Formats: sequence, C-alpha cells, structure tokens
Amino acid sequence: MSIPVEFSTTAAYPERAAPASISTTPFTVHLRQHRIRFGESVVAVLPQELASLNVKNPLLISSPRGAAVLERLLHSHAIAVPPIAAFTQIVPHVPGHVAQEARLMALSAASDCLLAFGGGSALDTAKAVAHELHLPIVAIPTTLSGSEVTFNYGLTVDGVKRTVIDPTVLPATVIYDPSLFASMSVNETVCSGINAIAHATEALYSRNANALTTAIALAGMDQLLQGLRRQHVGPGLAATVKCMHGAWLCGEALAQVGMGLHHRLCHVLGGTFGLPHARTHAVMLPYVVAFNLPGTAALEPLRALYGCEDVAIGMAQLGKELGAPTCLRDLGLPHAAIERAAELALTTPIDGPRVPSKSDVLSILQRAWSGAGLRD
Repeated sequence: MSIPVEFSTTAAYPERAAPASISTTPFTVHLRQHRIRFGESVVAVLPQELASLNVKNPLLISSPRGAAVLERLLHSHAIAVPPIAAFTQIVPHVPGHVAQEARLMALSAASDCLLAFGGGSALDTAKAVAHELHLPIVAIPTTLSGSEVTFNYGLTVDGVKRTVIDPTVLPATVIYDPSLFASMSVNETVCSGINAIAHATEALYSRNANALTTAIALAGMDQLLQGLRRQHVGPGLAATVKCMHGAWLCGEALAQVGMGLHHRLCHVLGGTFGLPHARTHAVMLPYVVAFNLPGTAALEPLRALYGCEDVAIGMAQLGKELGAPTCLRDLGLPHAAIERAAELALTTPIDGPRVPSKSDVLSILQRAWSGAGLRD
C-alpha cells in the first residue's frame, strides 16, 4: 500500500496541536533543507533519489541483516541501482574504531554517497563518515529513532559517548517506507517510540524552544501516542504510519533545539556502560521528567495527551502498560556504576528548565536503577 506524501523542508505546520504556553525569550530558527519521501516503497523511490543526487557509487551502511533485506528487495523487484558496496560492521553507540573502518571503506570504494539503512546506529555511523568525508546521506530508517532528520550523532571514544553537531551531516534525502517497520517487534516499537517521545519532550523545555518547535513536538508526540496505543491493541498499517509520522516530527523538533538531561544520561549509560539505547530511554524518561516537571509550564500540555495530572506518572504508567522495561537493573547496569555515570553526565552544562546537581543526578539514577517511585 502506498501513502505518497512528499516534503522538501524541515518546517512542518500540523493542523492540530495541544495548546501550549509560548516563551517570550528571543530565539533564532534556521530551517535546514532536506527531502522527505513518506509512504512509498523504497524500491520505487530509491532509484529516483539516487539519480536526483547524481550518485554513481554509493556505500551502504547497515547491519548484516539490514543489508540482506535491502538486497533482497531490490533483487526481487529487478530494481536498477548503481553497484553498492556495503559496510555491515555496525556496533551500537558507534565506537570510534568502527567509524574509522567505515570511513576507510568509503575511501577505498571511492564512494560518492552514503546509503544508511537501519536504526540509529547505522545512521550515526553514516554521519560519522559524512563528517569527515563530506558525502551526502540517503537515509532509510527502519526504527523510530529519528536520527534520519537530525544533524547530530553519537560517537564513543575511550568509553565515553559524546555528541557531535555538524549541520553538513543532515541526510539529504529520507525515505520512510511503512513496510520496513513491519519487522519490529511490539516491544521494539514501544521502546523506539518512547525514545522518539523523549526527543519531543526535551524539545518542549529547551531554552531554544519556540512556537514552531513546540507545535511540531506536540503534534509528533500526539501521533506517536496514538500509534503506540493502537499497536498495543493490534499491530497494523494505520498504527505503524502514525508511529512513523510521530517519530519524524519529534526528530525534527529536537534537531532545531538540542538535547537535555535525559539524552545526556542515556548517552552515558549506553556509551560507557553498554546499555541498549531505546530501552534505556524507556526507563529513564519518567524519572527525568519528574525532576524537570515542577514549575515547567512547557510540559503542561502533556497532561491532556497522557490523561494524567502528573505527566511523569502518566509516562511511567503508559510504559508499564505497553510492556517497556521499568528499571536500569534489569538492563544490566551494575549498582556500582551509578556514581561514575553521575560524574560523566555533569562534565559539561546541560540544557533544561532546572540545573541538576550531582545529588539530583544520583537520586534520578538510583530510582531508575531500582524502579522505585519517581519522587520522595
């Protein structure tokens, strides 16, 4: 089934969004152009997009499974695309040596484009290569990570994951094919979706938030929540498309304003301690929101979306209902790692409505580790 919708800018104007208070703080918006192809089959769209970029020698960056899926799709439909070399040694959180190996392959293959197929790890690996080699990226996401519409990526060096911001690594083209999301399990969809919801949440209370990013964030979260609830009742195309719409919008919102405490903690827990990215987001989000919620007017519209006066409790309840993990202990984090994680999280300033102290971060991590209550 085809749902052809085409966009050519990062600006989005949703027809309906929950009311929100808009800050009077001055802001700057820099809309960065990229092309979104939404709802069509990748086998129909990919040749067109490679031709529009005059690509002759793309390098596929994907997992072995992802590479096999794309190859099978192209072969079964007899789709003519340029010969594609493949880098398939994807590792979560993108260790520096993996990014270097991908760069060397791109150089040796004389690649003129990076074809990123998969989730956040594949996309971030492609961005790390693009950062050094200045190659365009065609992104084909298969999860709700949102990385396909942002110009930052995570890179882990010496056990520390850092965020690199480079507007030139924003993918030139993004292809959203609903059929590619069908292979995700319900639990993968839920955790990946909560990851995307975290993008919108931090976009709402960023110091750089504005009327456009707020509208996009709220519309994206609304779509995701509808899609995740539908998926829980019974997976299907309608639920998948809502989740995809939501993840796209949430990613666009975050790309405009940057990340805060929640993402900082998740990057530390993933990059240094090896925790799975999406599931870590699912655990951490209610705890960080509980810390930021008091006096944060930007989060008030979420009460209606979650149907709960306390947004943090609403997030925790929804995650539990949908089967998301509820504590870091179950994800394999040693209790002894909490102190080090808190130290790493505070090495640089954090954007957000409250400035956390080390004792604040320790409290958040302790509670999230055990699955305790969100507050005292």
